[in-house]
Amino acid sequence: MLPVTVASSICGHPQHPALNYSTRGLPACGDKRLRIGSVVMTIPKLVKVSSTCRDERGYPVCRIPVDDCPDGWVNNTESGSCYKLVMSEKTYSAAKSTCAQENAHVVSLNTEEELSFVYQYVSNEVNPFKTFWIGLTRVSGGWLWEDGTSLNITSSAFWADGEPNNYGNQENNAQVKMGSKVNDVRGSHSMYFVCEKK
Repeated sequence: MLPVTVASSICGHPQHPALNYSTRGLPACGDKRLRIGSVVMTIPKLVKVSSTCRDERGYPVCRIPVDDCPDGWVNNTESGSCYKLVMSEKTYSAAKSTCAQENAHVVSLNTEEELSFVYQYVSNEVNPFKTFWIGLTRVSGGWLWEDGTSLNITSSAFWADGEPNNYGNQENNAQVKMGSKVNDVRGSHSMYFVCEKK
């Protein structure tokens, strides 16, 4: 984990000013997982006070970006997630199993910004023309991410032209292709994939 430095004394615990609250990424107030030094602890309740958080006793809880992703993973402070590109071509089912073995899931792209971040990350690691699995599955009436959320990106820039087309009535999973566009595809194809965990 990278060292955390805090410029303002407001970030210190009033009884232990050398210990600074921090969390992975920049979660909203209400995230109960806090790290003090190397110890993770739970605060029962956080309430929002202007642009800062305070615990239930009124002590300031400063939200500090901390890159505490495991080795081989990259951190996105906006989403608060860690990502890992697996450069082994697998079917969608095998990709899910591989991510699950790392207590993760195939990446869920809940915002256009997250899609852009992950696409840039993959493009920096491999040929930008390489396609890769994302954790999106067709369900009755729509699409569902592996983290259990529904597809909520409504921009026409999300899907590639003419997609999703469910060609042959068999395209129930999704891939990102060149230009960070999403395409529906059969899960029996094999390709790289990105795992995500909080």
